[in-house]
Parts: sequence; structure tokens; C-alpha cells
Amino acid sequence: MLASEVDSSKVRLRATSDLVAAVKEIHPNPLYANYSADRLSGRVAGKTIGQDDGTVDVVVDVSCVHRDSDPILAEQLFFHEAMHVVIKQRGESLEIDDVRTIAQELGLALDIVGMASIAAEEARVEKEVRARFPDQPGPYRNGLEELGKEFRRGAEVAWNKYQDDDNVEDFYASVTSSFQVLVTASGYAAADFSATNVEVADVSFDPVVEQVAFGSNWSKLLALLMKESPAKTPTDITKLNTQVGHAAETVFDWLKDVGFSVVPKGDGVEIRVLNPLVWMINAFPSE
Repeated sequence: MLASEVDSSKVRLRATSDLVAAVKEIHPNPLYANYSADRLSGRVAGKTIGQDDGTVDVVVDVSCVHRDSDPILAEQLFFHEAMHVVIKQRGESLEIDDVRTIAQELGLALDIVGMASIAAEEARVEKEVRARFPDQPGPYRNGLEELGKEFRRGAEVAWNKYQDDDNVEDFYASVTSSFQVLVTASGYAAADFSATNVEVADVSFDPVVEQVAFGSNWSKLLALLMKESPAKTPTDITKLNTQVGHAAETVFDWLKDVGFSVVPKGDGVEIRVLNPLVWMINAFPSE
């Protein structure tokens, strides 16, 4: 499929029934200590992991290669992961040290820059997927609004739980993990909108969802992600770092728009709830 773009001699492929356990085994790194395949929209089916020796591990859920699975979806999955391999083998995938450097330079929390980095790479990868499978709909084309609602519901639950147990670590993890899903989905959506010539100004949501989950900084992030180069296009790493930095600053502003400020503090991070009274209101009481 990609013999000219991928050095297969340095790629290992594993099909597993336990994606999370395989990821943690293959890369016992703090970056993956809390890795989960669960997402607001379902479960992740594949993961590509670059190693320090230049090799790459591709892990896929075995259900995707079952004889009863959809062959087109399976092909899309493998092509998607292959594009991640292409980026990693060219040295264009931002690793944890790169993310940490950008975070320190911009005074942002590591998680914020990590979210932006993931979304940017997914946008690059999905631009190639959409080009290869033009008749297949993008996974988040019609699902962003529901993901926005799910983020808001999850944040409400996390806030109410925090009032009971005062566990700030769990509260932080709940808010940032659900927000990361929304940020990553925006990378997919950016690629899909680019492929179908949809302008940022043409993307709209229910007014309540727009207010509590998206806003102007989301539109700004979408515009930045739509400008990312496709995965097969070699791109200077300095340019990529700058683009991720801009995206990270916008992610930070977007998170503030929806009610939270996440900033580095000492060796850790501090989360601030900007308007606590807002979280006493169920944004979608009829659902």
C-alpha cells in the first residue's frame, strides 16, 4: 500500500484484544501511564508508537481485522496508522521532549500543548485518509455537536463529584481528558472540512452548544488545523513546532471560553473554575 513512503523493516505490527495493555507494554513511559482507549465517541482502534531507536510499533484492535469486520473500515484504519508512521519516520512527530520545550517556552501546561500536538498530527493524517477514501464520510463531520454536549455533561458530572469528594486530581483528569477528545476530534473535522471545501464560517452549532462547548477560539483552532500540511508532504520541524505553539495557545483560550483555566504551577499544574455558578446549571435539562 505504501512501499515507497514507509520503511517496513523498522515497523512492528501487533493485533491485540487489549489495546491499552499492549500500548503500556510496548512503551512503558509516563506519557502512557494513564492511556485509555475510551473516548466520548467510542473507542480507539489503533495506536502508533515511535521508539527511541527509530523503530515504530503499530497496535490495532483485533476486532478490526476479524473476518466479519468492514474491509473498508479496516483499510482506512491501517492507512491512517501508516500515515502516522510516515510522519514519525521523517522525524516530524512531536515527542514528549518537544512538547515539554514548547510548553516551557510559551508558559503553558504540558497537557495543553499535548492536546494541540495530537490534533495537528491527526489533521495531517486525516487529510491523506480523506484523499484516499473520498466517498467515505469523516468520522466527526456530523458528530462534533454531540461531542460538545458530551464534554459539557462530563464537566458537569465532574464538578458535582468534586463538590462531594474534593478530589482535585480526579476533577482535573475528568475535565482535561474529555476536553482532549473534543480537541482531537477537531483535528479530524478540520481535515474533513478541508477535503470538502467547507469554510470555517460555514460551520455552526445549536446556540446553546456553541456557547457552552465551542465559541470563537474553537473556530480559530479549526482554521489553524485546516492549514496543516498533509502527512505525505515533508514539513520543516521548526515550522511544525511553531504551528503547534499557535494551536496550543488557542486551545488554552478555548478551554477558558468553556469555563476552565489550566496553568503550570511549580512542578505541577493548577486548574481554575472561572465561573463556578455556571456549573450548577444543567445545560441540556431536556435530554
